Amino acid sequence: MSVSSLFEPILSLWGDRRFARAVSILRLLNGQTRRWTVLWASILALQGILPLPLVHLTRVFVDRLVRALNTEPTFNAYQPVLIAGAGLAFLLVLSELLQGAADWARASQAELAQDQLSSLVHKQSLAVDLSFYESPDFHDSLDRARGDSVSRSIGLLENLGSAMQSAIALVAMIAALVPYGMWLPALLVVTALPAMIVVLVTSREHHRWWKLSTADRRRAGYYDYLITSQYSAAEMRLFDLGPHFRQLWRQLRTRLRLQRMRMLRRQGFYRFTAAILGMAISGAAFGWVLWSAARGRVTLGDIALMYQVFSRAQSSLRSLLSSAALVYSNSLFAENLLDFLALKPRVVSQPKPRLAPERLAAGVRFRRVTFRYAGQQEAALDRFDLEISPGRMVAIVGENGAGKSTLVKLLCRFYDPDEGSIEMDGIDLRQLSLEDLRRRVSVLFQLPVAYQLTVQQSVHLGDIQLIPGGAARSHTPDSVRLDGSLRAALADRVISRLPLGLDTPLGRWFAGGVELSAGEWQRLSMARTLFRRAEIVILDEPTSFLDAWSEAEWFDAVRAFCKDRIVILITHRLSIAQRADCIHVVHLGRVTESGTHDELMERNGRYAESWKIQHKLARNGALDGLAR
Repeated sequence: MSVSSLFEPILSLWGDRRFARAVSILRLLNGQTRRWTVLWASILALQGILPLPLVHLTRVFVDRLVRALNTEPTFNAYQPVLIAGAGLAFLLVLSELLQGAADWARASQAELAQDQLSSLVHKQSLAVDLSFYESPDFHDSLDRARGDSVSRSIGLLENLGSAMQSAIALVAMIAALVPYGMWLPALLVVTALPAMIVVLVTSREHHRWWKLSTADRRRAGYYDYLITSQYSAAEMRLFDLGPHFRQLWRQLRTRLRLQRMRMLRRQGFYRFTAAILGMAISGAAFGWVLWSAARGRVTLGDIALMYQVFSRAQSSLRSLLSSAALVYSNSLFAENLLDFLALKPRVVSQPKPRLAPERLAAGVRFRRVTFRYAGQQEAALDRFDLEISPGRMVAIVGENGAGKSTLVKLLCRFYDPDEGSIEMDGIDLRQLSLEDLRRRVSVLFQLPVAYQLTVQQSVHLGDIQLIPGGAARSHTPDSVRLDGSLRAALADRVISRLPLGLDTPLGRWFAGGVELSAGEWQRLSMARTLFRRAEIVILDEPTSFLDAWSEAEWFDAVRAFCKDRIVILITHRLSIAQRADCIHVVHLGRVTESGTHDELMERNGRYAESWKIQHKLARNGALDGLAR
């Protein structure tokens, strides 16, 4: 039995599209939560049936007590009362036991459901294209999926369980009410309808506000992050930015709070009006019961039974309609989770991909590649041509915005070109599987990630494998390769100063961690990049934190470590570019010059002009920061 099959009959009573989507949410939870849901539903069914014997036994107890009070106070006279009382006590104890079991099953189910839905969000976040992260709409969608959508999806289970329990209890109570008049069950529905309408209306209103306010809530969260994070702590103090961002945060929070309070005031008035109407109708029903008792048509036991049955039935009906309304409300929010999970990446592997060569023979070739970022008219790369052979170390230089980092993203196939092709040994990258391609590329990005792990764990992340089941493990540690990558990145000197060497925890997020400087983090990230078994190694501004004395040593170490691979250096520092086998100058999305340092200087083009400017500034000391 699946999770969704337990509740589909209830949901099928409602024609709204969102209830159908609620079934889709339940199907997502059809794995680990199935057994707990079946157990929980069984307990809820028992809880729904239990009130019926309770109210009948209450009537028996009251009638027997009245008879006993009108006779001699002997044990035989009160024995039936004691038996009925013992039965009531047993049912009450059983009710408490069932409630405890239901809470335990629901908590276990909710924990599993939370993990399962969060895992789906994580999986989708990793599956979507890199371009999604450059869209504000995607960040709004991700924020909604990570926020209330997960908790609301889990709430669907509880709401549906409550609805099922209430429905069972309601049927039982109606069966007990029918002998006293068919009009009583109809009256129950009338008393609950105003409350149900109010819940439906207010749920839709709240969801509409919550969706429209996503950008404001996300921006308020961003200001909170700037005020409280280590990332911006230094600038907050140096430039006295704290009051400014606190004011921006307060303005947003004030606007959001006032909007919410206005909405809650309206909803409170609606709920109060609905409650008064329900109470008036209920009062009329109880007045009829007392009038019938005064005329002798019912006994005191009947009065007790009818009071309990009507009260319980009214409560069950309100709970049923409220649960249905909450299913509707939660499905509005859960719909955002489904929308997020429905996002489809455009950069995907072909159904039958070709195998990438184990060892590159011809190398990499860009053939008239044109690419534009979404929403931009100007091409980042415009009929871009470039060819790089194995065993070569080439430098890509050019001003900011020339397209240098874009070619890295295309080579990793984070994007596909709008025109032209990129080939690896003559095979278009789009014909290779993404996993196969990316295993053969390693990149040091401009902003390396500071993993809060040990040194060795951080470096080993450069060569990790995914195994069945989604778990991750590193390759068997290769001490020679590890030591070589650390030395080539000049990170061995950093590690020699750490208290536990390779086992030293890094960062300040967790106890015992050691913080590194920006340059030290970059060296460690470079070691991770070199540790990866990749045919193509791309280093984006790799020497930005190196001093002039270390540049030559670093270059020679990397060249020796990567002697059989393609190494692409993307840099503004021509002092390191001049040592490459070939230098490609990129301007306005095209390669405008190519050659060695001496060849380019002889041509006296853009490269030579830039070299002369840098050399002159360095001589005058204006490039002191760059030299460092």
